[in-house]
Amino acid sequence: MGIYRQLLEQSSQMTEMSVQVARSRMGVESVEARVAKLEKAVETRIAKLEKMASIAVRLLGAVLGLLIMAFALLTILVVRLIH
Repeated sequence: MGIYRQLLEQSSQMTEMSVQVARSRMGVESVEARVAKLEKAVETRIAKLEKMASIAVRLLGAVLGLLIMAFALLTILVVRLIH
């Protein structure tokens, strides 16, 4: 009877372990799904930020060009007023 009782205990422990493994596996799958969702959201935000940065660089270039033109016009006006 001692061996039979030990086998029943081991069988019970194996059943509990298999339930724990299944729960752990489901938890890992859930975390993997969340990580994949977050990765997609991050990629989308990075793409948006890259577009915004590109627009900002273009605007900065345009503003710089306008400032150079304004400086040139101001220089011409000052030179004409002096002469």
